[in-house]
Amino acid sequence: MIMKDVIQGLKLDIDETNYFKVTEKELEAAHLIYGGKEKDDYYESLHKHFMVASRGKPTLLVSAGEAYLLFKKPDHTNVAVRLKLTNSKWELNYIKESEGKPIRFTLLKCEKDYLQKKNEYYKID
Repeated sequence: MIMKDVIQGLKLDIDETNYFKVTEKELEAAHLIYGGKEKDDYYESLHKHFMVASRGKPTLLVSAGEAYLLFKKPDHTNVAVRLKLTNSKWELNYIKESEGKPIRFTLLKCEKDYLQKKNEYYKID
């Protein structure tokens, strides 16, 4: 739902069937499986882009020589980060942003309890 809004909102010409979807956990697992080198430009150049504040988890779509990291900021802004593979690392090609549709998340009971206790503690109304 979020990725569909991001792709449509940014008017990206992305056919998800032509890209391999990679989560942050899958990227970390592949890094460990293929040696887990401490200094790995290929891995680090992709992984650093996952360090963003977002609604939901960022999604990485990878194809031959290019990748898109798609996510929605907490203020509902749609973001696409386009990366190009040069030599042995991924480099930023461009960042595209547009206003997105608000996505409502249903809080779990434990989240509601936590927020209530936090508000009581800090006396937030």
